[in-house]
Amino acid sequence: MTTSNTLPGIQFRPPYDKAEVKLVTRGKGSWYTIDGVKHQRVTTVLNKAVPKPGLVPWARNEALASAQRAMELHIGDGNTYTSDFAITQEWIDNVMVQARSRPDEVKDAAADWGTRAHACIAAMLRDQNMDAVPEWTPDLAPALDGFLAWQAQEGITVLDVERTVWDSNLKVAGTCDGIGRDRHGCLVVWDNKTGKALYPEMALQVSAYTWMLDSLLPASGLPRAFIVRLPHTAPENPSDAFEAREVNHLIYCWHLFQDAWRLGQGLESKDLWR
Repeated sequence: MTTSNTLPGIQFRPPYDKAEVKLVTRGKGSWYTIDGVKHQRVTTVLNKAVPKPGLVPWARNEALASAQRAMELHIGDGNTYTSDFAITQEWIDNVMVQARSRPDEVKDAAADWGTRAHACIAAMLRDQNMDAVPEWTPDLAPALDGFLAWQAQEGITVLDVERTVWDSNLKVAGTCDGIGRDRHGCLVVWDNKTGKALYPEMALQVSAYTWMLDSLLPASGLPRAFIVRLPHTAPENPSDAFEAREVNHLIYCWHLFQDAWRLGQGLESKDLWR
């Protein structure tokens, strides 16, 4: 989507203000180049180092539920299979194929919803006409309303959206969902999430954005850092319009992110074995 940024924007200090920044996507992988030099994504660093044990039982449950639904379609009123249905090897094979693919289908649908929500929030903050935004559909309204509720609570004046920041020493880069100032004039960095929960590694992610942004700006004081989780459906209680957490110890979280980076680098080293 091509957009015109009507926000005042953040100005990096020289020479970073002249850097050429590109996001490169190849297949299912992606990374940034800063002045032609490859930089890992912040999320790639964390995915390598931080295990996600909950994904395995979640995928198993989705696959089993898919198989159960397929079988229940052929159960009659007496909880026995209908007389006109025969279990064949072909039917079993089809059920298994659908069950195996179900977790990816659910994950892809959620990722698509989240991607579109991010794009529409950015467009809204640029004061675009939402009817002209290709990603916009009415089912995204709860996410946009949730973000506006958080913005009002913190008194955020938005300065920039989707701004890429980087660290040339670690060769790591990422894109902030937004940068602004709160009602007291403090700089604020945030990242929007559309999943079912907030996780500790998210604090490391937004802390990395915050520290990298601070290194690229003129002296301005370390920003505040937030993760804002937005709902898929309109909540019954207006107080549940969003869930937001502010990072408590930015320095500690930045050090943890660097530890994650070192772990990822070490696990890919060719020197682990004789």
